[in-house]
Amino acid sequence: MKPETVLGIKYREEPKEKLQEWLKEYAAIAAEFPGAEDLAQRLSKRAEKAGELITERNRPEPPSSSHDDMYYIEMAKIMDDMDASFDGDFPLGNEADASFAGCYFSVPELAEMQCGLHHLIVAGSFNGYNFDVLVRKGFLAELYEDWPEAVRCYEGVSTSKSVQEREYECRRKMAIEGKRCYEKALAFMESGKWSEVFAPLSRAADMGNPDAMVDLALARVYGQYGCAKDLQEALTLLRAAAKKDNARCKPPKPRKCAKRRQGSEMKRQKRGLQTALTSARSVKFCRSRSTKATLTPFGRWHSYAKRKMMKPVPPGGLTKPLKRGRLTLC
Repeated sequence: MKPETVLGIKYREEPKEKLQEWLKEYAAIAAEFPGAEDLAQRLSKRAEKAGELITERNRPEPPSSSHDDMYYIEMAKIMDDMDASFDGDFPLGNEADASFAGCYFSVPELAEMQCGLHHLIVAGSFNGYNFDVLVRKGFLAELYEDWPEAVRCYEGVSTSKSVQEREYECRRKMAIEGKRCYEKALAFMESGKWSEVFAPLSRAADMGNPDAMVDLALARVYGQYGCAKDLQEALTLLRAAAKKDNARCKPPKPRKCAKRRQGSEMKRQKRGLQTALTSARSVKFCRSRSTKATLTPFGRWHSYAKRKMMKPVPPGGLTKPLKRGRLTLC
């Protein structure tokens, strides 16, 4: 993480003033919440280090100094190592979270997040136009690891690319969490610890895992794993799993019985036999040299000698070419 991201310095802001603002907030948190005093002191030292590094990097080099390429390569490695030292296992301890939250929260709110006091932050009320409130609610839901709520909040802000990327990341984390909790529930089932199955199974269903939804729905139907029977919730879970194309909750395809298939086959054979008989008995030919008949592309028989006596042949009547002769209708 860069030192500018640590202090949240924006365009044309003085590093010293920003540093004093962070130190003031850390001191207030340490005085009000003794349990967060150690973390607040560590964050204060981190902010002071970031301010010193910014001042050192902004200092111009003397014009007479000249270095080779290896010097700049080594300096780039040293700078990367110093930037990596600002990362931590506390909230906003990586550059992606810190840079994203810095656009929607103030310094006092960011300091409370870093000290684990995000439950004190009020996101605000959404009135249909202030989309920043949705982003604030979504980020606070991320801190609570409530990924579905974060996704619902980020979905309402479709015009920001950074928010959309945040939404996709939350969906990925939600799928990973659902798979992990479902595997944990299956492990409890295999080991026979039935009283411990419900918590991870419910968590996996909340994360949108379709198999967990089906298992939880069956548990709601039969009252398994210590949960109460609730047919309405079971139906809701099954419908949600069906929307995710889960094969376990879809009804099987109807099968035809043997007698019905046999009857259909007999009808098909009878229909084919009738067509063949109609084709064979439709017309009779008697040999003669006085008449010539031909088959047009439109399926009608025409005689050049006795055209008025001709009648249309049923569909599929004759398939062989006619010979010279007299046409006699049956």
